[in-house]
Amino acid sequence: MDIENKQNADNSFSDGNTLNFNSNKENHILKNMYFKILPQQMIYGFVFMLNTIIDSFITSRFLGSEAMAALGFYTPVSNVLFLCYVFITGTQVMCGNSIGRGKSRKTVSIFSTCVVVILIYSLLCSVCMYCFSNQIAGLLGAQGICHKMLSDYLAAISFGAVVMMLYSLFMGFLQMNNRTDLFRITLGVMIISNFALDILFVSKLNMRMWGLGLATTVSNLLSALIAALGVIKSKRKPVVYFMPKQLCFNRLPEMTKLGST
Repeated sequence: MDIENKQNADNSFSDGNTLNFNSNKENHILKNMYFKILPQQMIYGFVFMLNTIIDSFITSRFLGSEAMAALGFYTPVSNVLFLCYVFITGTQVMCGNSIGRGKSRKTVSIFSTCVVVILIYSLLCSVCMYCFSNQIAGLLGAQGICHKMLSDYLAAISFGAVVMMLYSLFMGFLQMNNRTDLFRITLGVMIISNFALDILFVSKLNMRMWGLGLATTVSNLLSALIAALGVIKSKRKPVVYFMPKQLCFNRLPEMTKLGST
């Protein structure tokens, strides 16, 4: 009887050590992942801010104060678009936990589901922005020439709403897949193409606010296509990639909860 109790105690001790080891390993993986992603997110935020400054400079320099006012009216629309960051943040947390526990299939399922959710959300936003650009401009309080400029900008940028949101999602996972090379390339493409296209469309071709929105759309499209290379299944065997056969929408409540806290 004593021998049996001793064996049970040894087994319990062994199981406890195993659990502690797995927990420590998971925490170590998550900590390393966090410190890898955080600097990249800060750099991405800086580049996003830099592009905003570039757009504001081009607008002020070539289009005048009315156009600057129109950009100001666009801010609430931008906030609505970026509500999808709730899903992106929640997905990053859930994928990080899954990777730490070695659940690769769950990681792929969570990411793939988020891609589809953001695709649907951004498509709805895009259609509304294009079809109701005049109504939205009026609802936001724009009047006269400012109303026309805001309406044109909304219509032009609506074509890029989908790629803009997907690009934000992809950028958050490039580091998880050890694709720092793509991260750097896509940021460079974003800055250069946005500035060059702003000059081309606004200054040279005189497309005004339509051109400003179109420049943002095209630069986001180019950058998103490059970033997408890092989140598709390939010979590099990425940890996180899109797999449409593994969608699981019952994880949306948890994704939303984690992203909104």
